[in-house]
Amino acid sequence: EAIHATGRARAIGVSNFNVADLGAILDDCTVKPMVNQIRWFVGHTQPDVVTFCKQHGIVVEAYSPLATGRILDDRRLATIAARTGTSVAQLCIRYALQHDLVALPKSTHPTRIAENADMDFRISDEDMAVLDAMDEPDERAAGSRAVQPFGDGADVVRRRAAAAADDIDAVILDEALVPARKFLGL
Repeated sequence: EAIHATGRARAIGVSNFNVADLGAILDDCTVKPMVNQIRWFVGHTQPDVVTFCKQHGIVVEAYSPLATGRILDDRRLATIAARTGTSVAQLCIRYALQHDLVALPKSTHPTRIAENADMDFRISDEDMAVLDAMDEPDERAAGSRAVQPFGDGADVVRRRAAAAADDIDAVILDEALVPARKFLGL
């Protein structure tokens, strides 16, 4: 808040705040956070946090919409992606966008960045309902990127290292920034 007050920051935000954390900060802040960056992907959508943020005018930024690569080999997602004529990565990014979230994937491959930026499609209401109902990515159906189930500590570090080694696809999408720009009046 102090940096925001000096004008050196036009917006402030938080990362990985749950509903209790957000409630506590809103009770005591003078400048409401404008964004909450949370881990969000198909099967891990944190609906309570997203709902709370939307009710309080806080933009939700979905980091890791590809679940650090774990989700890319899920056969259920591959089936829906085939129906839409897209890659699983594109499907997962569009899924976040259709939930009015800012999607924050990453990539170092220019061809994959371009592919992931191609969001000229919509996921049908029926497929959105299927995606909304999914639980964690289907590890049993995964291929070479399969890792241990979600957890904390050393396994998180191992997954992140594996994802970096696989050079997982993604891109910061201009379209994904539209809700944030609109909210910030940019």
